[in-house]
Parts: sequence; structure tokens; C-alpha cells
Amino acid sequence: MDIKTEVVFGEENKVREAIEKSPVSNQINISFVERNNLTMRERNRRLTRKTLGFSKKKKLVKASLNTSFGYYHFIKTHKGLRVKLDEKQRKWMHRTPMMAAGITDRIWTFEELLTFRILKENYNLMEVGR
Repeated sequence: MDIKTEVVFGEENKVREAIEKSPVSNQINISFVERNNLTMRERNRRLTRKTLGFSKKKKLVKASLNTSFGYYHFIKTHKGLRVKLDEKQRKWMHRTPMMAAGITDRIWTFEELLTFRILKENYNLMEVGR
């Protein structure tokens, strides 16, 4: 049985260009998507199954997801992304996914994440679950 993928959000040619530039994979990788879904479900109570934390309002789910994604990508360091600084002393520079992508140069605080202003014209790009 084969797994077939299709682009649902965005333009297919832009998605293909992004995949070609990717240092990680040369195709749409379902395991990356499913890993991300599981991580978000584990870390966000509103997404856990059969609990009292379930959200009835879409607005609250979006706000919760935006906060979870922001934490995961800007604040939480990932062991697989660290960079070795000194071979002899085994020192590491811990990095977040956004540091690894070159979007930021530091680990953010939770206060910075919650008070960061998003320009209105860029907001639609960052909405989750549109």
C-alpha cells in the first residue's frame, strides 16, 4: 500500500521549492507531520482526548495552539539541535528550532513571547487552523 500526499494549504510550486531547499528531506514527510501532531497533543491540554480540558470555542483553541507553537519553537531547547562548542570540555550551545532556522539568535523568555507584537499584515500568515 502506498501513501500519497497532496498540498492542501499554499501553492504547490512554492511547497516543492521549499522542500528542494530543505536540508532535512527531499519529499513531504508524513512522519514529521505526525510527530508534530503528537507533540502538540501531548503538550496542549485542549487537544488531549477524552479530558475535561477540551475546548468548545475555536477562538480559545487557536489562542492555545499559538501559545504552544510559540513555546515549542522559540523557548524550548531541543537536544537534537544543540551545537558542540568545545571538543575538550564537551560544552554545547543549546538551540531552539527558530535559532536553528536562523530566525532568532537567542532563546526567548515566556514574557517576550507573550508581549511580541505581530504586524497586522503578517497575522494571517501565522493563524492556526484557518
